[in-house]
Amino acid sequence: MPIFSKIKYSDTSLRLGAEYFIENFLSDEAKLERVDSINLKHLASLSVEKVNPTEQPDKPFRYIEIDNIDTVSGEIKPQTIIGHKAPSRARKKVKEKNIIVSMVRPNRNAVALIPSTLNNAVCSTGFAVIIPEKISPEFLFVYLKTRFAINQLVRRTTASMYPAVTEEDIENLIVPIPPTLIEERIIQLVSDAEADFEQADNVYRQAENLFYNSIDLKIDFKNEHVFVTTFSKTSTRLDAEYYQPKFGKIRDKIEEVSKYPSWNLKPVREISEPLKYGTSEKLTYVNNGIPFLRVTDVRNADFDKDSIRYINEKEASKVGYAKVIEGDLLISRSGVYLGLAALIGKDLSNSIFGSYFIRIRPRINVDKEYLAFYLNSIFGKMQVEQISTGAVQPNLTIPAIENMLVLLPKEDFQEKVGKLVKQSKFLREKGKMSLREAETIITNMVEQATIV
Repeated sequence: MPIFSKIKYSDTSLRLGAEYFIENFLSDEAKLERVDSINLKHLASLSVEKVNPTEQPDKPFRYIEIDNIDTVSGEIKPQTIIGHKAPSRARKKVKEKNIIVSMVRPNRNAVALIPSTLNNAVCSTGFAVIIPEKISPEFLFVYLKTRFAINQLVRRTTASMYPAVTEEDIENLIVPIPPTLIEERIIQLVSDAEADFEQADNVYRQAENLFYNSIDLKIDFKNEHVFVTTFSKTSTRLDAEYYQPKFGKIRDKIEEVSKYPSWNLKPVREISEPLKYGTSEKLTYVNNGIPFLRVTDVRNADFDKDSIRYINEKEASKVGYAKVIEGDLLISRSGVYLGLAALIGKDLSNSIFGSYFIRIRPRINVDKEYLAFYLNSIFGKMQVEQISTGAVQPNLTIPAIENMLVLLPKEDFQEKVGKLVKQSKFLREKGKMSLREAETIITNMVEQATIV
């Protein structure tokens, strides 16, 4: 069914692109104009503070790239980089309570509120850095995650291959002015969410500390610029990175721990039924149906229910080989999420998964949360880094994953780690629910024109 909008010729003076006049975009902006609203530039300013980390070549700094933003919760997982390795785009300094908005592919909605822990961090020039002045940072952050803000930016994107907006586009965003009670409620909900996210991180760290302390892990896993190996050890691979000393250290530690009382060591192939690739079939998305799991749906080693797409039952039955059930694990085999393992819960049982995943279906008695945790730990990450192939875009294969080594402690220890991981997931979901409520309040405020 064709999608079309009907407009006056006189309204096409600004742009000739048809998407600029999509009815939903026009409708949302009309709603904003019917309430008390104003352009963002009258409520906030854009930071012009720049920094060049390469001027302090030996000093580490925290760097925020667009891919470091959780597009659902706004959480930031920054990188730590040494000054001389700073990307050329690492030039914008951020302060606590600033808001960063990706100017590239705004439909992805990479928006974040800078916490105190990232004060004076550096972000990519692909972000606009907003300094709220006459509106609360919390309200503006949540508003920028609603469709009313996203659609404005998407409408103003230029270029089709690499759609982007300008800082001027962001300054001209129409922002509704909230009543005091609504603004206070949004501030509280964002505060609640931040507290839940922080607690979720703390609980996950408890799981990590419990695990790592139990095996006395004290190894420096830095890359060596110069190292030596013997020719007899190069029968597997010829690329130098494969023989980084850190990989030997992690293997030695795995072997050491496997000899501890009540600890076992098994390759993935002995833990799982035959591993399976996901489907590469071209599928049609529908509003409701069977969940179709993509790598981009994974957040913090769990699936974000808000971003999942659906396919109809007929198409799902044709690709039944790519079905998951409760207790399966999906491990990403390519891209920025390389090696990330996500556990399938009851709510996603019978979903279909895409080709960028490999399915692990445990066939021995193992705590599934622990297994996912282990694969996402330093032991899993280091093995993935070594066994992945491809220079431009690293990739994992089923044979490579089958040979990954898994340390299995006694069952009660697995359960302790698993419970902490599960609690961390619960807290993170609780925080997301607070943000969803905040977004709903703002959306209803505009839809119902309740500003007084």
